[in-house]
Amino acid sequence: MGYPSGANNNSSYAKQAAFIHELFLAWDTHVAQIPLVNYTWQTDMPPNSIKEMTDYYHFDNPGFVSYLATLGLRTFDNADKPAFRQLAVETEARDW
Repeated sequence: MGYPSGANNNSSYAKQAAFIHELFLAWDTHVAQIPLVNYTWQTDMPPNSIKEMTDYYHFDNPGFVSYLATLGLRTFDNADKPAFRQLAVETEARDW
């Protein structure tokens, strides 16, 4: 799973956090069909890794770059995004 927080994807930190909340609600509803959820990246990738990926795919569209660069639940410089805090809220609510 993953949901970017970048403006070039018509997203935001708030939308990414809301995705985490909705993901857990959906998982609760369909737990028999979804035994495991794996979130893409805990932390945004460094710029050099983004460059390597856009070079590999021969695609440097601003939306794609933003998607890759903002999928993490924490920023590249290790600051928690609201989605990271939401993940903690959701797991604590389930006594995990």
